[in-house]
Amino acid sequence: MKKLKFILLFSTLCTILSCNDATDIVQPGNLDPSLTFKNMDGLRKNLIGLYGSIPYENGIAFTSIFTDEVAIGVANGGQGLNDGSYGYILNSNSDDAASIWYSNYRCINSCNRLLEGALTVADAEDNIDEYNGILAQARAIRAFCYFQLEAYFSTDMTNPDALGVILFTNVPDYTDKGLPRSKNSDVYALMNEDLDFAEANLGSTPPFDSAIPTFVTGKFITALRARFALYRGDYVNAETYAEDLIASGTLTTSANYAKIWDANEVSYTGEVIFKIEKSINDSRIGQTWASVNTKRTGSPFFEMSRSLFNKFPLPNSASASYDVRKKAFVNLSGTDFSLISPDYVNSEDYVNEDIICINKYPSSEGYNLLNDIKVFRLSEMYFIKAECQINAGNLTGAAATIKALRQARRSTGTAPTPNYANNATLAWADVLLERRVELCYEGHRYLDMKRLGVKADKSFERDKRDCEINSSCFFSNTDHRLTMPIPSGEIQANPAIATQQNPGY
Repeated sequence: MKKLKFILLFSTLCTILSCNDATDIVQPGNLDPSLTFKNMDGLRKNLIGLYGSIPYENGIAFTSIFTDEVAIGVANGGQGLNDGSYGYILNSNSDDAASIWYSNYRCINSCNRLLEGALTVADAEDNIDEYNGILAQARAIRAFCYFQLEAYFSTDMTNPDALGVILFTNVPDYTDKGLPRSKNSDVYALMNEDLDFAEANLGSTPPFDSAIPTFVTGKFITALRARFALYRGDYVNAETYAEDLIASGTLTTSANYAKIWDANEVSYTGEVIFKIEKSINDSRIGQTWASVNTKRTGSPFFEMSRSLFNKFPLPNSASASYDVRKKAFVNLSGTDFSLISPDYVNSEDYVNEDIICINKYPSSEGYNLLNDIKVFRLSEMYFIKAECQINAGNLTGAAATIKALRQARRSTGTAPTPNYANNATLAWADVLLERRVELCYEGHRYLDMKRLGVKADKSFERDKRDCEINSSCFFSNTDHRLTMPIPSGEIQANPAIATQQNPGY
């Protein structure tokens, strides 16, 4: 896809930031959809542009800074402190809420424009399979964006009658006055319709039928269904979808695990189900945490939090087994963790001695801090399966599932089998822990705590050295800020939503 990206008028118009509300994106004078798509070639190009508009980075950035994934770095110039996000400040004026809200709605609007404009494509019947496949891509992406909105802005995805988000499938006109929030069940109905259509019409036209993880494939649809079912408490279907993907995939070997993120990632994408491809003219996800590179000389604004770092046990000798994720995720001044002196077996002691630079997105195409954004990975399906097993009371099965994942991340030897002692709370806590380690800096921690904090009897865990700068040490697992506020711009511009702000804001 790096060679297929286009700078399109369509994409530019659909990414204007100065909109007043979720549906006020198309301004007077913009191109009508019927004038945008004359033929299949235009439709193809606009689909490629649509992929470039899929939002995910803003959720990764917000999650890492707001939760317990990072600590203030040695080169911090006020990032996370000036706006209060590192101090758990979240309100209707927060840029993070607005960014996640509007970026997903801009993408939804782009999907709607493609779907409406496709009705006038002259040569559609001559290319019907590809035509339907393109529509399938757009509808799957729309479902994904609605899922993102629901996850952040619905207070309870397990309640079909709870307020969801604004639902629209048309291309808004400038005379539209705004829409109210819909119930979760209504949003879910559209998402399921979109995914059903996508599954039935994905087609066989390359590259959409291929295993290339930068396009919507059948595995993308199954992965989204699995995550969607889990979040809304449909454990039976969530486990079925997760098991389908587990059965058809293989976890990356421990020797190659770090290569999922580095410059050689193209060779080790078997575990990656879907990623948003980033090239040299795109934003660099690694610049969320550093300015230059992932070394201590690279001006790190943020470092890995000590509480997260300490979840990775260090080896007590050069030949000892270790968790390969520490090498993949941390650049500790070039230290080889397999050769750490026994004097530093206690990672809490070692972390006092150095800077813990985040290394999950080191480089790509020869550019530091540039990497593709991993949205769905096979490891997440193991966690989904484990959650479903715990919910069903199968703690032995859940322990075996978690052990299988840990075994794949162990350099040598055999990973121990977790012992939950018939205690579901311990099992939920172990899944939450493993998700924290495996999926750090991938945008999951905030939503994981929203879903699992109470079940696991856990909250965010900031080390005292990381929170002393602003005393932001405690955050309750029942805090209203585990659901995002509707942005103030939406409230002010959209009369239909004025009384539908989330509780606590």
